[in-house]
Amino acid sequence: EGDATTSRRTALAAWLTNPSNPLTSRVIVNRIWAQHFGVGIAPMVENLGRSGAPPSHPELLDWLAVEMVDGIRVSPSRPRSAPWSIKALHRLIVTTAAYKQASLPLSEGLKIDPDNRLLWRQRPRRIEAESMRDAALAAAGNLDTKMYGESVALETRPTGEIAVVGEAAGGRRSIYVQVRRTTPVTLLNVFDQPVMETNCSRRTVSTTATQALTLMNSSFVATQALQLAKRVLKETPVLGIGRASFSHQTVSYAYRLTLSRAPSVSEQAAAAKFIEKQMSFYSVESGIEDRVLSAYADFCHALLSSNEFVYVD
Repeated sequence: EGDATTSRRTALAAWLTNPSNPLTSRVIVNRIWAQHFGVGIAPMVENLGRSGAPPSHPELLDWLAVEMVDGIRVSPSRPRSAPWSIKALHRLIVTTAAYKQASLPLSEGLKIDPDNRLLWRQRPRRIEAESMRDAALAAAGNLDTKMYGESVALETRPTGEIAVVGEAAGGRRSIYVQVRRTTPVTLLNVFDQPVMETNCSRRTVSTTATQALTLMNSSFVATQALQLAKRVLKETPVLGIGRASFSHQTVSYAYRLTLSRAPSVSEQAAAAKFIEKQMSFYSVESGIEDRVLSAYADFCHALLSSNEFVYVD
């Protein structure tokens, strides 16, 4: 017959997800909104009670909460999603005009609403540490998308950097990386991955010199830059010597993989100058192919270390 149970946990789950309970859906919606916009509709995501700050758009919060419980209709031509679909909620938010706005500040808006509570522009914000690591692996074609399984071990490298084992051959998503209090992954720790000692309801977002230095000197970033260079050179071959070693197509492909856009004319010119200059730093004895690869690896390293790569703008 099975073990006897009081069904208290089942009753709690049923109460939490009951459509007549308005709190659960509001909390979930507010947290997901905060992930996309940097600030929740109610700014204190850990406190939607009377002691917390009131929502800037209460009707919007209520509507999204009801939509999530009933099933979300992203467009009139599409049927409603299943109730409580977080994926559908993400799709609804990122397809809104509010999310698609530019982040450029306007003098009129700054005068009226300097804190952007009315969502008249997008907030520039840095992506989370785990997403940044996964994005570097994905750009390099090095991301292992296999789901489930054991966690991935860590290693301390000669430089003192704590990194994931075996990332040169393919790295798993950061969700599968071991988390140890005594050995936090250097890259994730520098970019504000929460520590295990305390409860984290909201991540801190810092901007420090060590972050730029880590991107410049991290063996992980250097490895992914080399893999990215190999990928763009393989998929858009560079032929010839000297100036012929520069390829607009290859640079454009690197931009698309890392920054999701094409380079401007001035960026193409700067990239050409940079790659040719870097090639001159490497020994001629190493051969043209190695010099081209090393120069493009330096260029890809610059892209992976740029603000545009780590910030959503």
